[in-house]
Amino acid sequence: MAFSYAVYRDVFLIIPGLVTAFMVVTVAVSFSLFLKKWVHRQQTIIDAFKLLFCLSMVVFCTIPQIQYLANGGIYLLKEKEEDALVCTGMIESVCEPSKRFPGFKSSHQYGADIVIGNEQYFAVTCETFKEGDYVTIYYLPNSHFVLSIEKSENAIQSYGNYE
Repeated sequence: MAFSYAVYRDVFLIIPGLVTAFMVVTVAVSFSLFLKKWVHRQQTIIDAFKLLFCLSMVVFCTIPQIQYLANGGIYLLKEKEEDALVCTGMIESVCEPSKRFPGFKSSHQYGADIVIGNEQYFAVTCETFKEGDYVTIYYLPNSHFVLSIEKSENAIQSYGNYE
């Protein structure tokens, strides 16, 4: 099962970056308009409430975007698809939908946190895999976004004697 690097880039870097930038501009414009009225002593209590409302909306909209950036999206500034590493091991746990990115396509319950070798990875979905499966994943080294996941026949044979 392969996943698109472009989806990760768009959802975890570009959209959160644009939303955050838009929110910063919104705060700057709102604050400058408030200060302009304040300097000319034309501000009212309504203006103060407008500014507070604007600030609260900015915080409400920006926090999830910053979480996306902090949980791996910011690494996509330097990571490219060609940087992918390979890991083979047993899936220790699967959490679907993701707790790391709870809003990822939330209406469809997509996104899975997968733990392999005590390392946590994120995949768009993990529908056909479960705990105990031996898999090979191709993932981005810093963000741990999974580009590809497949059953690993070699791992099953090598670990099969110990089960």
